Amino acid sequence: MNKIIYWFRRDLRLQDNPGLAQAAALSNDVIPIFVLDPAILSRPDCGPNLTAFFFKSLQCLSAELQNIGSRLVLLHGDPLEVIPALAKNIGATHLFHGRDYEPHAKKRDAAMREIGQRMGFEVRSYKDLVVWETNEVLKDDGGPYTVFTPYSRRWKKNTLPPLAPTFSLPAKTALTLPSATLPQNGWERDAEKLSWAGFGEKAAHDLLQKFLANSVHNYAENRNFPAVEGTSRLSPHLRAGTISPRQIIHAVEKWKQKHPSKNAQLSADVFISEIIWRDFYQSILDTFPHVIERSFRPEYDRIEWPGTDEHFQAWCEGRTGYPIVDAAMRQLLATGWMHNRLRMIVAMFLTKDLHIHWQRGEAFFMRHLADGDCAANNGGWQWSASTGTDAAPYFRIFSPTTQSEKFDPDGNFIRTWLPELSALDDHAIHAPHQRAPLAARSTGYPIPLVDHGAERLRTLQLYSSATAQQTAKK
Repeated sequence: MNKIIYWFRRDLRLQDNPGLAQAAALSNDVIPIFVLDPAILSRPDCGPNLTAFFFKSLQCLSAELQNIGSRLVLLHGDPLEVIPALAKNIGATHLFHGRDYEPHAKKRDAAMREIGQRMGFEVRSYKDLVVWETNEVLKDDGGPYTVFTPYSRRWKKNTLPPLAPTFSLPAKTALTLPSATLPQNGWERDAEKLSWAGFGEKAAHDLLQKFLANSVHNYAENRNFPAVEGTSRLSPHLRAGTISPRQIIHAVEKWKQKHPSKNAQLSADVFISEIIWRDFYQSILDTFPHVIERSFRPEYDRIEWPGTDEHFQAWCEGRTGYPIVDAAMRQLLATGWMHNRLRMIVAMFLTKDLHIHWQRGEAFFMRHLADGDCAANNGGWQWSASTGTDAAPYFRIFSPTTQSEKFDPDGNFIRTWLPELSALDDHAIHAPHQRAPLAARSTGYPIPLVDHGAERLRTLQLYSSATAQQTAKK
């Protein structure tokens, strides 16, 4: 009889889990495991908020497995050592897991397959993180897409895949195995700031239902306004896999059937496009892994970023003198999350106003975001810095003041995170030292680090010089 180890990674759920469902269909003895890998937990991109969200979600998964008569076995160590040792100890015939597209994960999984072949257990991987993998959304010539719009059109032509079937999960061996414990390093305290998202599979679906009931019908209109509850905030759950992108798409499509108005359909489709963007960035990372270390567009690796450490630190701490930027950074530091429109604003400000390399901002986000996803974070930063695939042209430079006036017109978001400016009127609050200098000075709010107009011209020079060098080489 088959004895299957199921290795949970970024799929901390029981429903719509293709690999787990297949394991349960093939065996009466499935051993659910999660590996606490010190090499991953010590990486700088595995920050306290991401770790806390994962560990809380693991606790929820463990409880759900107990509810169905199973048990999550925690292992501690290098997966390439502890999983084969477990397989040998219990006589496992198979190891199942969901696929991951990050370079280090692909290398590790290839090594695990080789170990399995030598030791006599079969390793099978399953699509899980995305709706469609790279090889399922290809151009007519068989190549990958590097521009979002045609990728999206092709993505939408595919028939939405069904959800994985429900299952029972007998786990005789798992019930008798020893299990490691989660580290006691203060992560539960870190998790307190993430209570807005909830934890585990049920919380993810509760958030989705709340979004469908209250926000999806106005998503296209409200999604860019950070003071409005207009987004789903499901990104930490997608990162941990407490909900799958397929479950979200199925739920939204079902909602669309009940709301046939043109505006409702449009808003729902705009939201679905965000899931498509997520698939797109996973495909880019899968196909072009060099984006982890350098620009997708090599000509922009020639830019000499003249920004200073002092300016970077001010940006990190929300002390730039641009209220929308500072409010966004304080939101991130306090909650482990930032509104997507604000992510674009602060990223473009760091790269095109402060002239600091996008990789420094990318790394800072990964250290602080509860939803820090390598593919999406890298794609977003390279988009804002104009160095990536399908990126904003380098001469598209957000004015932080204009963005503030457009997307926080009443200053409500700014007042939430910069209470020292709360007494300023709706006009002055977007540029205090220009529009109400006496009042701004009395609050102690910092003067702007830079002049946006001057730095915009400097950016144009930096990028045009890099592209000129590329043209000259040709």
